[in-house]
Amino acid sequence: MRTELETIDVLDALKTAKRRNTQTVSVVNVVGSSLYRDSDYRLLLNAWPEICVLSTKTYTAQLTVLTLLAYTVAGRNHEGRKSLEYLWNMIYNLTSANSRNHIQQLAQRLQHNQHIFLIGRGLQYPTALEVALKIKEVSYIHA
Repeated sequence: MRTELETIDVLDALKTAKRRNTQTVSVVNVVGSSLYRDSDYRLLLNAWPEICVLSTKTYTAQLTVLTLLAYTVAGRNHEGRKSLEYLWNMIYNLTSANSRNHIQQLAQRLQHNQHIFLIGRGLQYPTALEVALKIKEVSYIHA
């Protein structure tokens, strides 16, 4: 029994890699998932099960683990940790009453829009794509 939804696209990519005798490393959040079982190596996120389709917790945990891995491989683990501590502080500030009120006002302004455009470049480009996906999945607004 699966505790989280598994994406067939990801499993198909894993099967393709296996057919080509490629060793695989997967970043997973669920011990025992198909991806976990079928990969040669695993990085376990330990982000707890997701309770909604958005998988925000898993996405954030993936970015954290992969960032730390990249910095560590480059021999700059301390710098990577400092960078993530800074990011943690930024996210913590988003939970302030002032930020929550601002986000609520913004949501009220956007709720009747049919289109939302998100812009990201460089390292923020994948996050802009992820946010657009989340907007589409939750609100069915074109993003």
